[in-house]
Amino acid sequence: MPVLLPCIIIFVIILKYKLRMVEHQEQATEDNLRQLEQRASLPVKKSLHSLPKIEIPLSDLPFQENVVSEIKSCQDTIKELSSQTICNLTGISNTNLKLKYGAGNLDEILEYEQNYLLLIKTLSEWGTRLYEQHNYKDAEAVLDYAVFCQSDLRQTYITLTKIYIEQNNLDKVHNLAKKTENIPSTLDLKKSIYNVLNESNDETLF
Repeated sequence: MPVLLPCIIIFVIILKYKLRMVEHQEQATEDNLRQLEQRASLPVKKSLHSLPKIEIPLSDLPFQENVVSEIKSCQDTIKELSSQTICNLTGISNTNLKLKYGAGNLDEILEYEQNYLLLIKTLSEWGTRLYEQHNYKDAEAVLDYAVFCQSDLRQTYITLTKIYIEQNNLDKVHNLAKKTENIPSTLDLKKSIYNVLNESNDETLF
C-alpha cells in the first residue's frame, strides 16, 4: 500500500491536469466561435459579385405544348425561375455566408438558395414524369441538367440510372456515379445508383 499510494496520487494529479487542459481547449473553441458569430453578425453588406449563380438555359431544355398538367406545372416553374437569381450554397453555414457577403445580405442570399432548392426539385419531378411517359430522351436532357447543377436528390439519380439501363449503357451509369463525388451526400447517391443496377434483371449490363 505505501508503494501504491504515491502512484495513485500522481495518476490523480495527471488526470486532473488533462481534464483542465480539455476544459480550457473547449472554452477557447467556444470563445472563438462566439467571436466569429459576433463578427459575422455585424449589419454590413458586401458585394455579391462572387456568388456562384446559376443561369437556366431555356433553349436547351425540352419544353413542350399540350402536355399533362404535372409536366406543364414543372415547365412553368422553370420558366419563372429563369428570371430569378439562383445559387447553390449547399454545405455553407449561415455564419460563413455572413462573413463573406455581410449579414445585411443574408436574407437575400437565403432566397437565392431557396430558388436553387426549388430548381432541383422541379427538374427531378419534370424528368421523372417524362420518364413515366417513356419519353426517355427528354427525361435524360432534364435530369442531365439537374446533375450539372449538382442536385443531391436521390430521385434524379435513380431515374437517370433507369434510363441508362433502358439504353444498355453501363458506362453512363459509372460516369453518373463519378459525378456525385463533389456532392456532400455522394455515398448515399452512389448507393442509390448501384441499388437500381442490382435490382435490374437485364444481365446484358454486367
